[in-house]
Amino acid sequence: MQKIFQTRGKNLLFCLICVTFLSGCHMMPNSVTEPDDVAESATDSDVQSDYEVEMEQREGFIGEEEYEQNFTRPQVNSNIYVDLLGYTPDDQKLAYFVGEELSDTFYIYDSATDKRIFSGPLKKMGNEKVDGKNVYRGDFSEITEPGVYYIQTAIIGQSYTFRIDEGRYENQHDELKKEFLALTPGKYYGKTDTCAKRMQIYYSFQKLATAYQFFGQSFDDDYGKKLEEHLQWMLELRQEVLADRAKQEKPDYNEPGAAEEQVVKEDYMFASAMATAYTVVQPHNASLAGQSLIQAQKAYQNALRFKMTGDHQYMAAAALFRASGNYSYHGLIKEAYSGKETLAQANGYKVLSGDKDVLCDYILWGNLFYMTSTKGADLNICDVQMSQMMDLCGEYLNGSPKKAFGLIDEREISLEKSIWLTMSDYIIVSREYRNVCKEQLHALVHDMEEIYLSHEQKTTLLLVLANLTESEETE
Repeated sequence: MQKIFQTRGKNLLFCLICVTFLSGCHMMPNSVTEPDDVAESATDSDVQSDYEVEMEQREGFIGEEEYEQNFTRPQVNSNIYVDLLGYTPDDQKLAYFVGEELSDTFYIYDSATDKRIFSGPLKKMGNEKVDGKNVYRGDFSEITEPGVYYIQTAIIGQSYTFRIDEGRYENQHDELKKEFLALTPGKYYGKTDTCAKRMQIYYSFQKLATAYQFFGQSFDDDYGKKLEEHLQWMLELRQEVLADRAKQEKPDYNEPGAAEEQVVKEDYMFASAMATAYTVVQPHNASLAGQSLIQAQKAYQNALRFKMTGDHQYMAAAALFRASGNYSYHGLIKEAYSGKETLAQANGYKVLSGDKDVLCDYILWGNLFYMTSTKGADLNICDVQMSQMMDLCGEYLNGSPKKAFGLIDEREISLEKSIWLTMSDYIIVSREYRNVCKEQLHALVHDMEEIYLSHEQKTTLLLVLANLTESEETE
């Protein structure tokens, strides 16, 4: 992912200061008056940070407009956790503070003027700890004026700068799209040498295609063409996988082991992704879509030979039913809601275990595919599936933002749960679901370091941000 923060302004400033120093000139910084209650607890180095030097000398060296597009991360050691990518004016805005004991108050400053514009109380978050230190929270949702700001508090000091901007979600969405468009599939996904890695690739593609299907207004024709390029690449990758399998020892279909289980999981994940591709690509490229559906059906049939069942099969069957309308796939969905022992269980099928390497709730994806099918889905089943999804989202809402930094759960799982808040919002339109998605996005960058994002995480963000971008534009 391209770096979000540019350093050109800082490099220019550094060079200018060096030239001035060598020529014997002395530059007097503008005076900045700190509030008494902050200054009493701050050291000289806290007050005269690199960031303050930059802010004092910024005007005149780089234009205000250019600065607002390329504001830099100050070199401070801060334990104030805030979303570096910023907030929209209407967002709930929470900052988190980590320390042994903190003052009762925090302050917001306008970085363009260094003027204090807000003060608010710090509240300790129960028994939450980070590295053995207490966690406090401050709410500055009252700040709605677009601009660049920073936070100051006694003992800890100063935060990194952050932005309040109407285009916060659209900007991040655009950055992710640019990277997707710029990279070849091989560069975007990385290694393909194991079943687990390929499953992650198929899952990422499934999210990319779903985002394009449901939130097409936030994408363009270039994205659709790139999606087709990825699809063609995956079909070629599949042929390489099948060729490698043909060289290996024939698998045991009657008593499959761990190796066979990985093959079955991969085939069901591939079938689901290719069936999704058919649904999305067919209106634009019928030939390529047809190839993807044929390969999806073949992969599904190959997996069936091992007599393994479970959530992976359920998702693939639902995706194939949505794509083809074939009622042989529909039977598995009806079976799951019959309240009876399934035919597969009665015949001694082995149940596939869960996957830690691929954060994917197969049942939820299967339900989504079934509910959005135009091929004659059972409306009674759809009603039950929608109720189940809403109940689940209700649980997510109840868990947020009670944990440190506003996460529903640990980082990876919170990001995945945002998918279901997003899809539920798409189906029934709920600002409450949307707001929790925003909280999770803010929480992702609360550690204030450059965050490495895998292709699975990037595609999740593309899906979630596509909904937020469209929702913000229509309100």
